[in-house]
Amino acid sequence: MAKRIKAFLHSRSWPEPFAMLSGNGVHLLYPIDSENVSETSDAIKSFLRCVALKFDSDRVKVDKSVFNASRIWKLPGT
Repeated sequence: MAKRIKAFLHSRSWPEPFAMLSGNGVHLLYPIDSENVSETSDAIKSFLRCVALKFDSDRVKVDKSVFNASRIWKLPGT
């Protein structure tokens, strides 16, 4: 699913993401240059809902709960 989402976004001129295993799936991390945390969180929340509508299936779900800036990033190895 991550490969499909990445290809979909890439076809719409999104940059190459940082990709890493999450333990039960894959994180695709795209940099965002914004200092307005509230506005950015709202935009990410909406974006995740749209991606989930397009890509969710019976077997795989987009995690729509990862819009909180303090919880988005994982440090690999921790």
